[in-house]
Amino acid sequence: MKAFLPILSAAALIFILIISCTTVTVQEPVKPEPVPQTEEEIPEPEKDLLDVIHDYVQEGNYKEALTAFTEDFGGLPENSEDLVLYSSLLIANGETESAKEALALAVEKDPDNTEALFNLSILQGAEGETKEQKETLEQIVHTDPEHALAYTSLGQVYMKQRKYKAAKDLFQKALEYEPENSMALEGFGSALMQEKEYGTAAQVYTLIIEKDPDYMFAYIDRARAFQGQDRMAEAEEDFTKAIEIEPEYYWNYLDRGRLRVHQNKLNEALEDFTAAIEMEPENFFPYAYRAGIYDEMGFSDKAIEDYGTVLLLREDYYFAYVPLALLLYMDGMNKDAEILFKQASLYEEQEYSYPLMAALCMKKSGKSREAEEYLTEKIRKIEQKNPYYPLYRLYIDKGFEMHTLYAIEETKDTIQKNQLLFYLANHYNLQGKTNLSQKYFLEVEENCPPETMEHRLAVWELEAYR
Repeated sequence: MKAFLPILSAAALIFILIISCTTVTVQEPVKPEPVPQTEEEIPEPEKDLLDVIHDYVQEGNYKEALTAFTEDFGGLPENSEDLVLYSSLLIANGETESAKEALALAVEKDPDNTEALFNLSILQGAEGETKEQKETLEQIVHTDPEHALAYTSLGQVYMKQRKYKAAKDLFQKALEYEPENSMALEGFGSALMQEKEYGTAAQVYTLIIEKDPDYMFAYIDRARAFQGQDRMAEAEEDFTKAIEIEPEYYWNYLDRGRLRVHQNKLNEALEDFTAAIEMEPENFFPYAYRAGIYDEMGFSDKAIEDYGTVLLLREDYYFAYVPLALLLYMDGMNKDAEILFKQASLYEEQEYSYPLMAALCMKKSGKSREAEEYLTEKIRKIEQKNPYYPLYRLYIDKGFEMHTLYAIEETKDTIQKNQLLFYLANHYNLQGKTNLSQKYFLEVEENCPPETMEHRLAVWELEAYR
């Protein structure tokens, strides 16, 4: 995944410092005695220290770069600018504590050295010293009110603290001084997204794309900004462009697949999730999404297989428990469905329908006594005024029928009332009272929202009579 907080690599940092530190104190090389030359002999020009360090850094040979520096100076540098370069070489070699000491000394020698302060703030941030980092960055902008990088880094600190309005203002301040600063633009876009200013965020990401048309993450971010504005076709185009730029980036297929599900483009979404599975077969997410599509399309066997894979890869992914339990229940696999409904009830204790479904599975498997014992344990955890309480009692004791009917009729929430009727219908179905069960199944079908579990199962029950 994309890291929001960019940190300059040591090599990049050193390179920037090399080309900016024009005042580095370089020891005067000892001039060798002149040697007679022939016409063919052309002496190599003497390299100064910066050239030597630059060459080592370009080769990735940070150890030799540091050695060259220390040998030339023979100890700690005297001035603040040289200490900044020295600290960068220490960072490149993993000697962060020594680097911090060098930077602290650089600041002590020159409290207004914003380069030293900024590098120190990077180290503080990397080590989780947020308070100290914030103070250092505030010192920079106090010294140099036009220091765009400091405003940007401060914005990043506030983003981590979820102070999005303050972060947005800081990124905007950075852009006043450096309108093309990519880090500030990305931070500004992220803050706008958190503030749900999706239109402005999309404009910011468009600017980033114009600067770098091959920057994949800008298309991903703009796609999400478009989604926030319900501009789904444009969002899909941006996800597609991101995939064209980086075809092996797994998460783009998931993002575009989810978007296509939202657009009801199920076949195209199926292709995206299948592509993601082929790329990372050990990741459970695409199986879960693909299972949902197979279920929607009526391919219950494929859906069961994918949900099963989800739980093999991530057995505690409880979001798959109920969808799989429903499919197994409708496939006559009541014992397996029972286990899943029981597990789901442990994760969502306020879903009082799950224990009822588990008990129903047990009753259909010929385990009525076990169902009654299970609900006897569960009923102790719910109040008598709970609308599901009478149904628990009914499933434990058939003689509680009239009281249950009355309690359901008194339920004011229409949707909940019809959900309760589903379990009453199943009670009658188990008693062989087909006319009563059909009556209540029909009421559930007509009055329960289609997305509810009870509506789906009522329709399935009625198919046997049609």
